[in-house]
Amino acid sequence: MRAVVAGGRRPALGVGVPERAVVHFTVEPIGALDELEREWRRLERHVSPSFFVSWNWIGTLLEMIPPRDRPLLLRGVSAGRTVALAVLGDAVVRRRGVIRAHRWVVNATGDPAFDCIHLEHNALLADPRIGWDGLLEAFAAAKDVDELGLPGVAAAPAAHQVEDRGLLRMEAREPSFAVDLSTLSHSRGDVAAILSRNARSQLRRARRRLDPVWVEAATSEAEALDFFRIMKGFHVSWWQRRGVAHAFTHEFFERFHERLIERAFADGSIQLLRVRSGDRTIGVLYNFVLAQHVYAYQSGFVQPAAGERPGVVAHALAVERAWQQGARVYDFMAGENRLKVSFANCTDTLSWTVVQKPRLRFRAEHRALGVAWRPRTDGRFGS
Repeated sequence: MRAVVAGGRRPALGVGVPERAVVHFTVEPIGALDELEREWRRLERHVSPSFFVSWNWIGTLLEMIPPRDRPLLLRGVSAGRTVALAVLGDAVVRRRGVIRAHRWVVNATGDPAFDCIHLEHNALLADPRIGWDGLLEAFAAAKDVDELGLPGVAAAPAAHQVEDRGLLRMEAREPSFAVDLSTLSHSRGDVAAILSRNARSQLRRARRRLDPVWVEAATSEAEALDFFRIMKGFHVSWWQRRGVAHAFTHEFFERFHERLIERAFADGSIQLLRVRSGDRTIGVLYNFVLAQHVYAYQSGFVQPAAGERPGVVAHALAVERAWQQGARVYDFMAGENRLKVSFANCTDTLSWTVVQKPRLRFRAEHRALGVAWRPRTDGRFGS
């Protein structure tokens, strides 16, 4: 499959493209990964993507999935230069056992067995001003593709971009929580300074209950993998006790992250933090780090005794450590819970969006669902 489409006139500053250059998009098979890595990393240096659009994440995904399941490549070219890249999962999905669709998915596979790694802060690898127009045109021109999935994007296509092309859209939005670490400067990194009076009091009591308590970072790849396995034990036990599916339900989740740690720990992109209280390990945090942005991706905590709050204390220590190391953001990412709401001093929204051709079956689905559509937490759209 190879589609060539001219996108809108968009600036692509920082990659040597004229201010009002036309960007042409192609969709093509992925070739040798070493060649794609060189091209991806070269563009990555110019456009400052999130960790989830960096080669560490994308390259690990492409390496770990079987070649037969490998996504397609979206390429945007202007004046002979590649100015945009993404991978496009190419999958056939069936919703509710009835509705069949051929779908492209941006920077994922479309297969829940692989997409269990949970993608957030998603986007094209491009200057943000290039936007979604070129991809929407490529999708509209691909006659055998029914849907375009945009999981975990911070800036989904505007309604007019979809509707003006006669396309349909389903969208679910999730709040995303973070700490702007610059606000800790006046308190020399003390996170309690940005908490409400009640939350500040609870944190201080929790710290006293666990005192002495401190955080230690893995200093080698082997130690990082060891911390990751400790985290897995805590995480699985915690959620099984509550009768809730945990992150390790899919076998691919563990294999992917072990390989990600092996690939990316040495360059400082992976952070495994073990939190100790006396001679006990009370929790492990698994974070990503890119461009002074810390992503609090996964965690596992001991079953607490009365009065203990290991998650609250662990994240408080990690936030303070991030400030001390010069980070700008400590990102709790999408999904709402009491801890995130308590700590966060800035909130954003991530969108799980599906754009569709105006097929009769999709119009019927929209009428049936109304506003009740929600994305599944395992990476699939709908249920």
